[in-house]
Amino acid sequence: MFACTLCAERFTVDDVKQGKYFISTNTCLACYQKMYKSKLRCFGKDKMFDPSTIACSECPDERICRTYIKHRKEF
Repeated sequence: MFACTLCAERFTVDDVKQGKYFISTNTCLACYQKMYKSKLRCFGKDKMFDPSTIACSECPDERICRTYIKHRKEF
């Protein structure tokens, strides 16, 4: 079992395979969705994902943000 560092919900290996939990950041999809619906738009930043900025390119959430932006209409 894996736990989300933000909400403490627990996830299984199947959840990881289904994209409900990201081991690389210990964060679940629901928390990422809340982040993108909030005014912050990112953990600690006030803008959406921008791969040209150093802050985003060095962020541990970069891969997940990039995927979310690409598929956000599916969420």
